[in-house]
Amino acid sequence: MASKPAPKPPKGATTPPKASASARSAPARPEASQVDVGAVARAVSTGFLILVFGGLVQPIVSTYVPLLGMFWLILVAVIAFASAGARVGLACPNPPLHGAGAAVISYLLVVPLMFLQGTFNPLYCVYSFVAAAVVGALAGRIAARSQAPRA
Repeated sequence: MASKPAPKPPKGATTPPKASASARSAPARPEASQVDVGAVARAVSTGFLILVFGGLVQPIVSTYVPLLGMFWLILVAVIAFASAGARVGLACPNPPLHGAGAAVISYLLVVPLMFLQGTFNPLYCVYSFVAAAVVGALAGRIAARSQAPRA
């Protein structure tokens, strides 16, 4: 009796799934505590770069389109958190948790830049932290559901 080949890892995963113990059981999923560091790092860097470039472009947008300039940083933050959360997708065993974590870490990397610029506001940071967690989790869940194999 030939053994089954090992299941292919999800797209973007750097941690291979564990082989199942018996041939009749479903393929084993990685444990919930297992983190795909490579996928999370890629997601964090994506969110961070969007936040930094969006902040650098904000004065230009405010100068030429003042109405859009008022909401520019909010729009950029939501896009950055959503892209960081969605970037995780199926690569991690718990996409909403990893999406929220990637979005929050990408925001935490920007906080020192706000200190250097002199625009640090603790209340704004708390709201942004919560927004990063919520938007990142929703994006991770949506991305995982849209990438899930259909039966």
